Amino acid sequence: MAELQGVYGLFRHQDDLLHAASKVNERNYEDWDCYTPYPVHGLDAAMGLSRSWIPWVTLIAGLTGTMTAICLQVGIMVFNWPMNFGGRPFLAFPDFVPIMFELTVLFGGLATWAAVFVSQGMPTLNPTIIDPRVGDDRFAVYVGAGNANFDAEEFRNFLTELGAEEVCDHYNKDADSTGHLVDGVEQAVTGGGS
Repeated sequence: MAELQGVYGLFRHQDDLLHAASKVNERNYEDWDCYTPYPVHGLDAAMGLSRSWIPWVTLIAGLTGTMTAICLQVGIMVFNWPMNFGGRPFLAFPDFVPIMFELTVLFGGLATWAAVFVSQGMPTLNPTIIDPRVGDDRFAVYVGAGNANFDAEEFRNFLTELGAEEVCDHYNKDADSTGHLVDGVEQAVTGGGS
């Protein structure tokens, strides 16, 4: 028998999702998430999420890139290999600005890319797809079965009260009973269903 991983509710409009997310957040679940086909303004606040740590990684990496550029250019142009270009001083700061900008952007961009991958647990070979319609035109609120105060039947009723147009169980896809997920994928690919 397949193991229940969680319960999710599908919503048609983002306003319904925002309302549902704020109500689920009030229940203090630890393992829950919202899935949307596009970014929804205000969803972070509705879910009670704090500000991300990734901008700090970008700032530190960008400053590291700036300092690397300054150290390299000053070290080379002033100490190691001083060259006289048109009578300019060896420490000509305006000449250093383009390289400082480039290394700031390079270090900041690469560090941000790496931080996003690390924070999302990527790369993963088996992504969790709760319902293929979520990537198309539906919004979903998902609550994992591992929560301490999780009752599947009670949560199904709760999502229905919040206006979910469909409430579904999410099973372990490695278990024997994967028919629900496969049927959902086939239905979405062939254009059937709602």
